[in-house]
Amino acid sequence: MRKRPSETGAAAVEFALVFPMLIILLAGIVDFGRAFHTQIILSNAAREGARIYAFEGDAANVQARAQAASPNRTVTASPGAQCGTVVVVPAASEPFTWIFLDDILTILPGGGSSLAQPQLSSTGHMECY
Repeated sequence: MRKRPSETGAAAVEFALVFPMLIILLAGIVDFGRAFHTQIILSNAAREGARIYAFEGDAANVQARAQAASPNRTVTASPGAQCGTVVVVPAASEPFTWIFLDDILTILPGGGSSLAQPQLSSTGHMECY
């Protein structure tokens, strides 16, 4: 009867092959979660800017209120249409920097270029009264 060849170390080799892909997947989940969170904050800031402009009509307050709605971030917000119309549409935007994916993709073979830094933006719509 023939003996089976030794499989010592096979699990370590399989782990070494799968582990980098799991790290990239985890980094992608974290970075896209951060991008989604930033988009939600920008939407709230734009909505708050639209609300303050629709009810108070003070264009100077839009930037301050949008900034207050998104602490620890630099948000640029400006009022859209005048309140004599139906809808006020201020926009809020912020550059987004990839933290994990950019670093991981640059060290991979064939992945020499870094990811583009997207400008996340959002608009808030509010009827004037």
